[in-house]
Amino acid sequence: MTIMDHVPMVNIMPMLMCTSLANPMGMGKPPPAQAPIACIPIPLAPWAPPVAPTKLVNKKPILLPGSTCVCQWGGVISITMPGAIQTQAQ
Repeated sequence: MTIMDHVPMVNIMPMLMCTSLANPMGMGKPPPAQAPIACIPIPLAPWAPPVAPTKLVNKKPILLPGSTCVCQWGGVISITMPGAIQTQAQ
């Protein structure tokens, strides 16, 4: 991913880790009164450093662990599991 890959439902998929009171899915209840809630993140801007300025994809710096993106719901989206996961069908 690059710093410009911040489109909801394209680059950033829904997650089950939102605890923001501003997220309408949480109905204003703070954890632990609510279970972790589903979140469709709405990034407000491109990803922030750290990035790899010398490693580019389509002339844009790639993300590194620790890159963050601010969400409309008041949270911060971060890279927690960089790389790809390969699975095999059974």
